[in-house]
Amino acid sequence: MSGTAQGVTPQEITPEAVENWLVEQIAQRTLLPPATVSVHLCFDEFDIDSADSLVITTALAHWLGFEVDPRALVRYPTIRSLAGHLAGLRRQVTTGGIPVHG
Repeated sequence: MSGTAQGVTPQEITPEAVENWLVEQIAQRTLLPPATVSVHLCFDEFDIDSADSLVITTALAHWLGFEVDPRALVRYPTIRSLAGHLAGLRRQVTTGGIPVHG
């Protein structure tokens, strides 16, 4: 899957698609094989620091097409929880709902 918003439709932004994108990002930053990146582990277990978090959230925002709170990796500490949250926000944005940050 592409790392940019180009060619990505709202229907393609599912929790699974976001999980896959995040797994690829974590694998690239940690040099782990993607198959070993568990969606149930906390980001800090991958030694993702604040600089990595900022890079990931900025890239996510570009890919998703809306702003992602830089603290998202703290508020939603696993790939699974963050993916579910972001896919839900994406649905709200594309259907005209107002996203709730929290």
